[in-house]
Amino acid sequence: SLIRVGGLDGLGGYGGNEIFGRGMALAQLEYRHVYANNLNVNLLHIGWLRGLGGALFTGVASVSGCDGYDGWFGRESYYAQAGYAVTAFMQLLGVTPQLIRLDVAVPLVRRRTTCLGHVHPDYLAETQGLQPGEYTLPPVGLNLIFLQPF
Repeated sequence: SLIRVGGLDGLGGYGGNEIFGRGMALAQLEYRHVYANNLNVNLLHIGWLRGLGGALFTGVASVSGCDGYDGWFGRESYYAQAGYAVTAFMQLLGVTPQLIRLDVAVPLVRRRTTCLGHVHPDYLAETQGLQPGEYTLPPVGLNLIFLQPF
């Protein structure tokens, strides 16, 4: 099976259908900080905003090819991202802790790769019926994440 490099489980600056490989090594670094803590903002008696924070993050991944593990950790196997996130620490119905996070990430390296006979990301345009040059990947990745930290 193939591993997805982009998306929420990998590098969020890339789309989940943009980069595939047989093997992946991923390293991410994140600096988290708090803007406001111990808040008591009532949101219609359903939720309470308890704090606001942010996170500055970066990540790098090395990906093997789709046909095997050759080329893994080679010069053309690296992808990277940098980004920032805003986090709201909330409580739902007074008891359930909840994190809502908006990530904005920029992919730093984009490449064309061949996987299972298709050239990515051009294959994404072909499957949508677009002509060459009509399709471009987004320059920024946005991810809205809802987490329960228990």
